[in-house]
Amino acid sequence: MARLKDLRRRIKSVQNTRKLTRTMEMVATAKSKRAQDFFRAVRAFGDSVADALAAARTESQDPTPLERPGKGKVRGLWVVTANRGLCGGFNASVVRLAREEIARIRKGGFEPRLFVQGKKGQQAFRNLKIPFEPVSVARDDQPRLAEAEALADRWIALAQGGGLASMSSVSTPFKPGAVPAPEARALLPAEAGPPPKAKGAPIFEPTLAAALSALAPLSVACEILGRMSASAAAEQVARRVAMKSATDNADDMVKTLTRAYNRARQAGITQEIAEVVGGGMAVE
Repeated sequence: MARLKDLRRRIKSVQNTRKLTRTMEMVATAKSKRAQDFFRAVRAFGDSVADALAAARTESQDPTPLERPGKGKVRGLWVVTANRGLCGGFNASVVRLAREEIARIRKGGFEPRLFVQGKKGQQAFRNLKIPFEPVSVARDDQPRLAEAEALADRWIALAQGGGLASMSSVSTPFKPGAVPAPEARALLPAEAGPPPKAKGAPIFEPTLAAALSALAPLSVACEILGRMSASAAAEQVARRVAMKSATDNADDMVKTLTRAYNRARQAGITQEIAEVVGGGMAVE
């Protein structure tokens, strides 16, 4: 009897857990849709800025200052993680790749300077006793352009002032239909984009030089914003997948426990019948 009560209690506990994981799966699905829409809007804006910068660069026929490598022996590394967990190995994989990048930077004779975004990543590097500079945003699911511009201005100033030789990031890009996986990508010096599509001769106001000086840092800020929004979308996808897996596991566990409960109950009934029959035969 005690075994039956224990099995009933376990079945009820797993069913309650399943309700929770199912609800979190639905919430993550809704947030994933919103994060993906925001990411697509950011990418469209970034593509427009990149096209304008490519046209200005083609017109000037000179590389922008942001395309030149910085001086010094320090390389910056921006690590983008999430503020919350329950998203599978999303944060752990980013931290693992970041540690590999740190080792690669040191192997190349440079000293890494770490900028970590997200509470989970900050806690991980704090536990590893690796020094870092925290990066915070008001809303990790929908970061703002002003926040990206502030980071771009800071890192550009460090690169041009000799504080950083280069800047790269470890973040998780959003790829529809693919399992989220982190990637290490360069940020500074900026890469020259492809030549613009022929749309007639562009007009730059007030001057071509002014347009270049405004578009170059804006393009870096758009790239930062794009990587933030892509990471946010990938995080929600990873959380939805993790909660879906947890819900399926709960279903399987309920079925297994229910079968065990039915077998135990049937065994108890059989034993009781045998005792009744045995008692009757003893009386006779």
